[in-house]
Amino acid sequence: MKQASSSSNDNDGNTIITAIADLALPQFGLDSPNIYENKVEKKLGTPGSNSEIVFYLKSSRMAITTTSRLIIIFPKYYSSDLSRDSKISCYLDDGVEVYCSKIRDWTIEIKYIYKTISVNKKIQFKVVGITQPLNY
Repeated sequence: MKQASSSSNDNDGNTIITAIADLALPQFGLDSPNIYENKVEKKLGTPGSNSEIVFYLKSSRMAITTTSRLIIIFPKYYSSDLSRDSKISCYLDDGVEVYCSKIRDWTIEIKYIYKTISVNKKIQFKVVGITQPLNY
């Protein structure tokens, strides 16, 4: 499995940035300084339909709070718009929707997480509405 190509922190809160090169699934960076355990699960329909992607992570250095941001960069074989319907939704493991938006081509940001997720606690983020690539 190839690893993500970059990660970063932000001084105002916590930012986890992941850039992905040549991976079958988008995922949080294995080499991120803030995450030491992660996993991705993809639930697909047919090519061209919207999919559900579940990111599991465990932060090793910081709690995830309302000032934290999670940034996910998808591979280039996804549409640059990410969703043909222009509607991307994100949910925590308890099913409560959290703020997420496309901030640039191939990139979404999850922020304003309503609860604190302490260091070393596993959490799940579900991203719904990403269009399944036709050539995948």
